Amino acid sequence: MYPISDTRELEATVRSICANVELDYIIHCMAVSDFYVADVKTPEQLSADMARSVVDYMRSHPGLVSEQNEDTAETGIETGKEINEVKCKDTDIEMERFGAYLQGLLTSVDESQKEKPKLSSRHDLMLSLKRTQKIIGLLRELNPDAVMVGFKLLNDVTRDELIRVAGNLGNTYGCEFVVANDMQDISGNRHKALIVRDMQVIETMENKREIAEEIAKRLLDGNGK
Repeated sequence: MYPISDTRELEATVRSICANVELDYIIHCMAVSDFYVADVKTPEQLSADMARSVVDYMRSHPGLVSEQNEDTAETGIETGKEINEVKCKDTDIEMERFGAYLQGLLTSVDESQKEKPKLSSRHDLMLSLKRTQKIIGLLRELNPDAVMVGFKLLNDVTRDELIRVAGNLGNTYGCEFVVANDMQDISGNRHKALIVRDMQVIETMENKREIAEEIAKRLLDGNGK
């Protein structure tokens, strides 16, 4: 058993296992979140990050920014210096107020972070989500010759749609077959599922025991055939 607490630990564990063990059969039946929380910020902190990005962009594009305060160019807006003027290629745009706003925003947020390093429950929070590694894709990449069984669970879709999505999953990751089911067909001891290969249903099961037995039989009798 390999205990994990999040999707990144899952990825690291899969890589570690595959680096040390040659897998012949893989049954990928786990539900893995498509995203993980990369960062948590208050709206003010997010605004400050955006302000810094604007300033960095202006400084890195001399064709856009042709004139600015010398102190600002050397030390950065975080020091409290203001951008006095920015001239665009075709039109001079007075940016003094905008620069002062950015400077004030950055200063106030930086000061608040010094006083309160932890996020306060009195503030609204914004989450930054990043896509997780597709574990089934990682398993296939690290085990190109393994026999793989995929699972696909959807909710309240037509039979044709369930078959289509399951078939696409199997084709994408080279699964011998995919066990597909719909949340609407799961209740109590009832756990209806389809075995899909090449966009075709080759078997139907009504409960978990039948699913397990069918998977085992097909793998042991000839690689899923």
